[in-house]
Amino acid sequence: MRKIFTIALLLTITLAASAKTKKSDNTANARTVYLYAISASFNDSIVYITDVQEVDSAYFVSKKFLGGLKEYTWQMDKYFKAKGDAHRTNTVFFKKTRKDAEKDFVKLRKRYTNDDVKLKVLPVGEFTFTSVRP
Repeated sequence: MRKIFTIALLLTITLAASAKTKKSDNTANARTVYLYAISASFNDSIVYITDVQEVDSAYFVSKKFLGGLKEYTWQMDKYFKAKGDAHRTNTVFFKKTRKDAEKDFVKLRKRYTNDDVKLKVLPVGEFTFTSVRP
């Protein structure tokens, strides 16, 4: 009986230490990230693209994946629903450095610059991402 109690106690301590480490990893990984997004609709020829925006206190999961990416997409979705344009497909891109973000932003912008599509830029004053907490 004493062995079972000791093993259960050690297991509980190990799990508690592991859970605490995972929780602190999210806050330790908080850093500045650069976001930009695109919003397209199959019913409309207008494609909206945001400027590259700096977001502080973004957190990463497994040091590679941006945590809360779905919430950033929902922020754009909420913006367009308020404008009365609820049926848009929003995609958010992120990079860890401004240089990389601007490089990919230019590539994306060139891809959508043609005669069939009207590309409209959403300036920071009109739409701004807010940081998401874990």
